[in-house]
Amino acid sequence: KFEGHTATIASVIFAPDSKHVFSASLDETVRRWNLEAVESVGEILFSHEDRVWCICLSPGGDILASGGRDNTIRFSNPGDGSAIGNSCTTEAAVRSLAFSPSGKHVASASEDEMIQLWDVDTRREVRRFMGHTNFVLSVAFSGDGGHLLSASGDNTIRLWDTDTGAELRKLAGHTHAIPTVVY
Repeated sequence: KFEGHTATIASVIFAPDSKHVFSASLDETVRRWNLEAVESVGEILFSHEDRVWCICLSPGGDILASGGRDNTIRFSNPGDGSAIGNSCTTEAAVRSLAFSPSGKHVASASEDEMIQLWDVDTRREVRRFMGHTNFVLSVAFSGDGGHLLSASGDNTIRLWDTDTGAELRKLAGHTHAIPTVVY
């Protein structure tokens, strides 16, 4: 049993060492859990100014990205929670994040029906992917980083070209929102 969060846990991921787990919560915190410890109380790494919907680790495991209702993407050291450079500011709440396989970019899915691709080094927006007609709830990169998959409250899954931002496929047919995609 893991204790510590005071509201719904929205996202959980393993650290590359498999000895730790990170969690994001609607209580505005990101916590780190030591799976080898006797006590199962998660250490607060840092907080956002509102609900934290999502977290993801860079491919090398050296950057923990988090996003939430405060319209920010924060980049942190997974060891101590310290900020790594500036945050990215979005126009709406961030529901999902995914690092590219190279670790050079992070994609964000937002409640403004948009996906944004960010340069991790400069924190600048590289590209926007537009076409969904409801919250974008999840994003995932292909293994080679050439494509993005997105899932939305508009009941569709879409396939995007990461180099051009072009929508390659629209997969319709679901009768409800699609909360998660995995490539």
